[in-house]
Amino acid sequence: MKRVCLLTAVFLILAVACQDNFVEPENDAIVGTKSARLEKTKTFQIKGCVNAIPNNGGPVILCSPAEAGVAVPGSGRVSGHENIFGKFDPENSTFEKEYCEFTMTPVGPVIYMSTDVILLNMSGEKMFVKNHIWINVVSGDISGYSDVIDGFSGLKERPGAPT
Repeated sequence: MKRVCLLTAVFLILAVACQDNFVEPENDAIVGTKSARLEKTKTFQIKGCVNAIPNNGGPVILCSPAEAGVAVPGSGRVSGHENIFGKFDPENSTFEKEYCEFTMTPVGPVIYMSTDVILLNMSGEKMFVKNHIWINVVSGDISGYSDVIDGFSGLKERPGAPT
């Protein structure tokens, strides 16, 4: 009889412990507006080769501070490929500079650019990316990272874009 009671108690403890209904995030417990389910995210390593082809005949973006007189092409096309998304359609994959900043650092002058990128692969899937890049003007070193904002199957419009 002791074994049955002990097994029942262990079973109940495991059953309750495996449910996320009882877990409340600290902020949500105070406010009480969200569900207690935990959000799950997945991280993927994306590798590839990307080429930015600037539109030298189009508008330029003046980097701040304006006194520096540094300007970069404001838009262009993107070609290349990556391991998850596949090959880009270079005619329909575009970038548009959102912001540019020129600063003097101990390693030389550096240009920071924030860019909105729309990638379209050969099967018609779109991916929206926010790119952050730093270019050392003297050495030519380039560093940065990209945040994938959203992605759709087929030729759908960007979220929040006027229709």
